Amino acid sequence: MTERTFFQVEPSQVDESDERPLLIVPYMWIGDFVRGHTVVRVLKQRWPKRPIDMLATTLCAPLVDYMPGVRKA
Repeated sequence: MTERTFFQVEPSQVDESDERPLLIVPYMWIGDFVRGHTVVRVLKQRWPKRPIDMLATTLCAPLVDYMPGVRKA
């Protein structure tokens, strides 16, 4: 039996009409927050209609302006 990870989901198993919001909770350091942008891009490709929000500290929140795909932080 093989294990499946999030990135191995078959396209036929993804419900693209799903519009529930997604919340990303990264570690609260700037570097971790910035690396979370890759996760945002992957999620937007999988679920283009789902809004994406990120939990952020006041230090990291201004960086969201430079992250296309994130609705709010």
